[in-house]
Amino acid sequence: RERERERTTMPKRCELSGFERGRIVGLHKCSKSLRQITAVTGHPKSTVREVVHRFMSDGTTAPKPRSGRPKKLSEGDRRALVGIVRRRRKATLREIHDAFTRTVGGRSGAVSAKTLKRALHESGYYFDRSGVSAESSPEPPPPPPSGSTEKDPQPPASEDTKPQTN
Repeated sequence: RERERERTTMPKRCELSGFERGRIVGLHKCSKSLRQITAVTGHPKSTVREVVHRFMSDGTTAPKPRSGRPKKLSEGDRRALVGIVRRRRKATLREIHDAFTRTVGGRSGAVSAKTLKRALHESGYYFDRSGVSAESSPEPPPPPPSGSTEKDPQPPASEDTKPQTN
């Protein structure tokens, strides 16, 4: 009995894409019932009802805005910032900040150097201890070959270099 209950519980789902929302609205416009739309799309009835109700009341299927502070940098701003760093690998944070401000201008408003440093860190770029260079994180060195126990193995001696015994 408990196994049946486990199988019938629905997993949590992600937000519907714009295509899925449009598909639900299209089926609704074709006079399909909520139950029929649920059977066709595989989405819960409550989700289908929510999408249809939102479309009928607001005329849109776009999700509502999320709560929380909006991001200071857009994706385009982040790409511009990474492009600046790639062109000027050894620039200081101040130089990157100045170049970003000239390039992007007032599009993002005033952006602090700390915000740029955080955005670069999220993109995989790190400043060294002196804060002078912006480098991508280095790759770790490859592990030593397995079975090797010596720290600095000597190459095998060739016939020419073997000590001669008389």
